[in-house]
Amino acid sequence: MKTKIYIRFAKTFLLSVFLLAAGLTHAQDSYILYGIRTIPQSTYLNPATNPNANFFLGFPGLSQVQAGIINSLGSVNDIVHKKAGTDSLYLDLKGLINSSNTRHFIGINVAQDLLFAGFRANKTFISFGLRQRLMVRLFMDNDLLKLLSYGDATGTAQYDLSRTFANEDHFLDYHVGVSIPVTEKIRAGARVHLYQGMSNIHMLNNNLKLATTNTANNFELQASTSILINTSGLPDSTGFGPDYMLNFKNFGVGIDLGVEVQVNKQLKVSASLLDLGSIKYTAFVQNFQSNANNVVVNGNTFDFTNGNNIGDVVDSLKQYFNFQQTANSYSAALPTRLLVGAEYLTKDHQNHFSFLFSGRFYHNYMEYASSLSFSRNFSKHITFKASYTYIKDSPFNLGAALSFQFRPFQLYLYSDNIFGVKWDQSRYVQAGFGINFVFPPKAKNTTPDNPGY
Repeated sequence: MKTKIYIRFAKTFLLSVFLLAAGLTHAQDSYILYGIRTIPQSTYLNPATNPNANFFLGFPGLSQVQAGIINSLGSVNDIVHKKAGTDSLYLDLKGLINSSNTRHFIGINVAQDLLFAGFRANKTFISFGLRQRLMVRLFMDNDLLKLLSYGDATGTAQYDLSRTFANEDHFLDYHVGVSIPVTEKIRAGARVHLYQGMSNIHMLNNNLKLATTNTANNFELQASTSILINTSGLPDSTGFGPDYMLNFKNFGVGIDLGVEVQVNKQLKVSASLLDLGSIKYTAFVQNFQSNANNVVVNGNTFDFTNGNNIGDVVDSLKQYFNFQQTANSYSAALPTRLLVGAEYLTKDHQNHFSFLFSGRFYHNYMEYASSLSFSRNFSKHITFKASYTYIKDSPFNLGAALSFQFRPFQLYLYSDNIFGVKWDQSRYVQAGFGINFVFPPKAKNTTPDNPGY
């Protein structure tokens, strides 16, 4: 009995440190919008994109709403099983532990346009807006899964958790973009961002190593730590206060850069770098640091059976692992994203094929994906696009997008994985929609997919 009680102590420590993002906060950006110039939000993937519009105005709060999650651990059905003959569920991590993948990743991205508008000035296109964004990234080493799965097994085991990290960013993004012609065949673009940081978890210098010894009568945990967790804007005991959304003290800047090259009338190539920037956090800051060389917790130290609750556990963890709390300002860089793409139009300009490579960088880790897609304008009112997207930890994703345009009203819906509606069977779930008012150019020599230079 006591063995199970004390392993809960060790697991509580891990959850309090590495699942901080999930416990104290309230997807992947779309691929399929690439090249759909009838939808102004496609410019988010490359600021050089020349949208098929003289003027557009997004419906406030609804011009784009998208959310996504990618989970390399597997679908819910892969890791949550039902005990035979009962309705009880249990977490089964053995398949993951025995797989060739030794590091696991969970990423969440949510974005909402509060305001988005743009207009054409001759051949230059200018846009501006306000966007709310939430990004959560959790990296888990196999040793963490082993501890959570086997930690109460009899014997001695060692766990190196130095590759486990948790980060979170929630901010408002004020942006202005411009797309200009450099030559007849080349367009360049840039989007400048001013960031208003609302909450952040930024984990650094993780060097946590654990050793457990478990016998029939006693459980012992030995640890050495070197951890720094910077946080800002986390809720207090009363939750998120009114200052959360009105906090203008956490300030950052960033830039997106892009280029498009019209190789010939049918072929176009492009590249962009997104989210080159950082936010400096000075308000509502809390830093948690532990540098403990020899922490020992044993079966005689803590006992849940004496009426201790979770608050007692947290207090004890602070004591044993010597967490020091400060309020020092810090800067946190956003995860930069690289995009490289190509588009091909058939001679009649009715069929549009595209390819996109995406890489996003976190903590010496690149989340990469590639996407092939086909789109067609079935009429001046309806555009349809289908795609196949390969992601390292979710290799089979079929996407679809629909845009309905009854000038000037536009409604669009999209998903990079339409089967993601079966969330319990999917590793990747992503979807979005939006409402715009779009006034396209009247020139007869342009097409929705190639408005000209």
